[in-house]
Amino acid sequence: MDTELHPIAARLADAERTVARRKAALMAAKAKCGELRSQLTEAILLAIERDPAETNVSLAARFGLRSETSVRNLRLKRGDDTRDEH
Repeated sequence: MDTELHPIAARLADAERTVARRKAALMAAKAKCGELRSQLTEAILLAIERDPAETNVSLAARFGLRSETSVRNLRLKRGDDTRDEH
């Protein structure tokens, strides 16, 4: 009996291995993103504690955020006043 895989079956097996490798890499990248997001959140919270008067816009710019919404949301979670001086 021939134990060699049919060429299509071999390609399918290769594709499935590729998908499994890429899925593992994606999961690792997602975990790293979560870790970095947590570190960024901690850094922003520390900056807020150091200078509560610093504006959301200023903090967002300092940390390279596209908008001040993330900073505002962190202040809300802390129970801070979220009004921003422009």
